[in-house]
Amino acid sequence: MYSAISHDWPTAALHALRRPRSGGITPHSSGISLPMPALAFSMSSLPTGHAALDALLPGGGWPRGALCELLVEQVGREECALLLPALTALTRARQRVAVMASASLMPGAIPDTADIDRRHLVFVDAAGSDSHWRSEQCLRSGGCGAVLDVLPRADYAQLRQMQRAAESSGAIGFVFRPLQARRQASPCALRVSIQANRGLLQVELLGSRRRGDRGGSSVQLG
Repeated sequence: MYSAISHDWPTAALHALRRPRSGGITPHSSGISLPMPALAFSMSSLPTGHAALDALLPGGGWPRGALCELLVEQVGREECALLLPALTALTRARQRVAVMASASLMPGAIPDTADIDRRHLVFVDAAGSDSHWRSEQCLRSGGCGAVLDVLPRADYAQLRQMQRAAESSGAIGFVFRPLQARRQASPCALRVSIQANRGLLQVELLGSRRRGDRGGSSVQLG
């Protein structure tokens, strides 16, 4: 099972996350696993688990130390499934994945059939208006391999703070936002749109800071 939704994390756990790491992971009764071992990956990108998508993205995968903005019509299982291979790889390398739990993103979004190691998957209560702040703290803590959130109303400044937090720790931030946000300026290192249609996903690269790519290319995933 994944860790239960925590109502006081990350605020109560940040200091513990920043302590020197001492090896193994010890499950806590609060549902938070502390401490976390040093990052097992050294590559600048994490493979997506989809060869065609890796070929589309600059660097050959999800960029580390970066905020990835995922523009969608809705946050459903198909959209979340796009991230499952990467999240699985992180948890199996004993890197924590923090999911900001809200009405749009609940534990059911990650099916029990997924191969994710749920000992390293934690859901954080983010039903309030400070979800972006909680994500920022998780990204900055150095205790997460990835953070997943839904931020339909986040502004440029909030996203920029999250981007900087990811850069400081090397974590990957995945932020679902509405398709209409593509008209807005974005500080995110990577921006893609995802549209589901009859079991297929159309992923379009809208922009990447890695090589100054303004996007325009797309791929269809089955």
